[in-house]
Amino acid sequence: MIRIAEEVTIDEEYEFYNKEEFNLFFVKYKAKFICTCDGILGCIRFTAYPYLYILTKKKKVALLFGEHKIYTVSNILLIPFKSNNISNSQLENELINIFYNSINHKDLYFSYTYNLCHTVQDNYYIQREYLKGNNIYNNRYKNEYIWNYYHCKKFIKKGIFICLFVIKGYIIQSNFFCSGKLINISYIARRNYNYAGTRYRRRGISGKGYSANEVESETIVYEKNNMHAIFAYVQLRGSVPLLWNQFVNSYKPLKRPEIEFIKTDVKFACTSQHFKILLHKYGHPIIIVNLLSNNKNSRNEFNLSQEYKMCIETINKQLPKKIKIIYKHIDMRKTYKIGAKYTQYNFKLLFKHAYNNIGFFYIRNNNVISIQTGILRFNCIDCLDRTQVGQLFINIYIIIKFIRLLGSINRNYISVKNMSHLSYLYEQVGDIIAKQYAGSTAHKKYIPEQNNNFFIQSKELFTSIKRYYISSFNDLEKQNSINLFLGVINKKLEDIKKNLIQKFYNKAKSLLDWDGCNLYHYGTLSQLRHGT
Repeated sequence: MIRIAEEVTIDEEYEFYNKEEFNLFFVKYKAKFICTCDGILGCIRFTAYPYLYILTKKKKVALLFGEHKIYTVSNILLIPFKSNNISNSQLENELINIFYNSINHKDLYFSYTYNLCHTVQDNYYIQREYLKGNNIYNNRYKNEYIWNYYHCKKFIKKGIFICLFVIKGYIIQSNFFCSGKLINISYIARRNYNYAGTRYRRRGISGKGYSANEVESETIVYEKNNMHAIFAYVQLRGSVPLLWNQFVNSYKPLKRPEIEFIKTDVKFACTSQHFKILLHKYGHPIIIVNLLSNNKNSRNEFNLSQEYKMCIETINKQLPKKIKIIYKHIDMRKTYKIGAKYTQYNFKLLFKHAYNNIGFFYIRNNNVISIQTGILRFNCIDCLDRTQVGQLFINIYIIIKFIRLLGSINRNYISVKNMSHLSYLYEQVGDIIAKQYAGSTAHKKYIPEQNNNFFIQSKELFTSIKRYYISSFNDLEKQNSINLFLGVINKKLEDIKKNLIQKFYNKAKSLLDWDGCNLYHYGTLSQLRHGT
């Protein structure tokens, strides 16, 4: 029950009604029908009163393990909890419009019977604990992939679990036959809501140790008829976890911004916290795959790569040998120039190292055969193009291993048709993640047996121009919308409510001295309103 008040207050009060009592309730309290609700997504307050945030339309997109239906959010509604005599201010209406922005409600996924915020391995062990009678979901429950966590945390803290947990990212699923066996492949990409945003407005790492553009990618292979087997493998991508930034110059939108290091964390405390979070979540080893250029002519990337390497060496001096971070560097630009086979060779060596040290989750006939401990963490400059290609190679290799364990192939071979299909599926994931972060699809396209590189290079040039345009003119508006949805600027609301004149000062000031800097760090809601 959410009461009419200035603050969001939630109490658990419920009664059971039969059909007759339900109809009498409507008559007694003069209730009226508002909409059909497919689920509660949480509650939010802007400047005046709370709103119930609900799902009104959904679309089925996948079926996990033959039983868990996966949906995407198609339409949402905010229901205000206010007296009829209260009218909305202009500011309140503008905030509502920003909240309804399609950026916030695109590529959201959920299930009524399966927690998409967790990996298959985590869900398996959570279910086991639940069957033992242990209370898994309590008022301290938190998961960094619940995209609507800000809206449902007041419910969670009361121990009321009626909100749907949604993830932002992408889910794609397909069936294919291999040696007469029907195999189901699912790719799930989850975006971390901590330090989330757009390309040049979220770089590096936050003070709490969360990296920008962090996406957890899970590959799931399911075979039901013969062995009833489930395989799952998890990888991670994220910005280089150092304090650094790139500022877009609006007067020179096609010029690549210079990387600036923030020299306030000389002991790499923020980066240490980041790897502490990863060790706690995934176990060890943590294998870093740095795909940045090692060419001194690429000054930005070279300096960032060297700083990252020095950071890992510094942190490792403080860690026990057993949990030291493993650092791998593959100069993707250099390997591309040498040739495709050399690129494949490098990633095959990486895969073998990860396969032997990290493993994967494998369950057959309800018996756990192996588990994954540790993670491969990829990065390039944007964590999009080179990272996408690197993760694609690892995915192909791991799926071949999975299919071998199913007995569908006798050696490390899979048909070009099936490999192209798997590549296409994973490229769809990369394209959606790239659109969310940079506003365009991924640059690099790797298709087996493809020799025509001219089209790819032409597409890269067009994509680069598109990205620079979006970064220069649209990113701030998108970032402000994301900030509002995730509650990042909530602390600013009361100040703006009390002093609306501030918006005119900020607008005038921005016209006089704005040089394209990252205003989201210190910007107020008045800047959010005008997109400055």
